[in-house]
Amino acid sequence: MPHSVEKLKDEPIIVVEIKNPYDYQTEPEQMFEKIERIAKKTEKQGYIIYDCRNFTVTFGDLVAGMQAQSKGTPGSISDPKFTSMIIGSDAMLKMATEGFKQDQYGKIEVPLYSTMDAAMRHARTDKSQPSNVNPTA
Repeated sequence: MPHSVEKLKDEPIIVVEIKNPYDYQTEPEQMFEKIERIAKKTEKQGYIIYDCRNFTVTFGDLVAGMQAQSKGTPGSISDPKFTSMIIGSDAMLKMATEGFKQDQYGKIEVPLYSTMDAAMRHARTDKSQPSNVNPTA
C-alpha cells in the first residue's frame, strides 16, 4: 500500500508515509479513516506528520490532493483537531503548502520540513496546538 499510518507511542503524533504510486480516487479516504480511528482511541488533539520524502507529485496530483485534504474530513489536513506538517523536498510540496493558505483550500498553515527531525522537533515543542486552521478563515 502506498501509504502507512502510525501513531507514535506515548506522543500525540501520527506519522503518515506516502509513496508512489498513490491512488487519489481511493487512498485519501482510506488514509483519513485510519487517522480518525487512531484519534478516537487516543488523544482528541494532536499532530499529523506527512512524510512525503519518497513521493513524487505532479501538478494534477497536487490539485487532487489539496482538494481531498481541504474538505474538512476528519483525519485530513483540514481537521481542526490536528496540526499537520509535511516532510519532503519536491517543489510541488512547497506549492501545496502555499496553496493551502488560499481561501478555496481552507486558509490552512501547513509547514514544510526537509527532515523528520525538524518536523518532530516542531510537534514536540509547539505550544499553539491543537489547530492548524487559520482562526480568521
